[in-house]
Amino acid sequence: MRNLWRLIASRTTGKIARRIEQPPMKLPSLIFWILLIACCPSLAAQDERIAALAARPYTMISGGERQLVLLARALVQEPQFIVLDEPTASLDFGNQGKFMSEIRALARSGHGVLFTTHDPNHALRAADRAYLLREGKRLDEGPVDTVLQRAQLEALYGAPVQLISDENRRAFLPG
Repeated sequence: MRNLWRLIASRTTGKIARRIEQPPMKLPSLIFWILLIACCPSLAAQDERIAALAARPYTMISGGERQLVLLARALVQEPQFIVLDEPTASLDFGNQGKFMSEIRALARSGHGVLFTTHDPNHALRAADRAYLLREGKRLDEGPVDTVLQRAQLEALYGAPVQLISDENRRAFLPG
């Protein structure tokens, strides 16, 4: 991932925003100031959900709200491309779904989006393409529907995987 980030950054300077996982903020910094630090020209145009959080201390909001704030901080820089490293880590089930919807909406609005995940269901929901990486080696890559198959996931995780599906959707479960 580190080499991929360097390659992308070297070719698209000023056009990429990277949402860091959790900033090392112990003080109750106001969300407004966290966003302002990004020196963003379009702060006022951000989502209503972020505006509603602006006066609250960062240390007093939920993990899902923090993820939205960090995504907004990246977006206010008006990037063409955004890199998200495990954006749903530590989020509850409901906030994972909301965040993956936000990622898909970003892609539909014309942003390039690259995200890492350990959950193949996130890729099924929000990605067009998948790249399976194990111990630094590529196992497979291509369209999500082609790459995310039971055999490939069992090779990736080294464990049994169950596929559940109906006419419209499919999902994977461990074991």
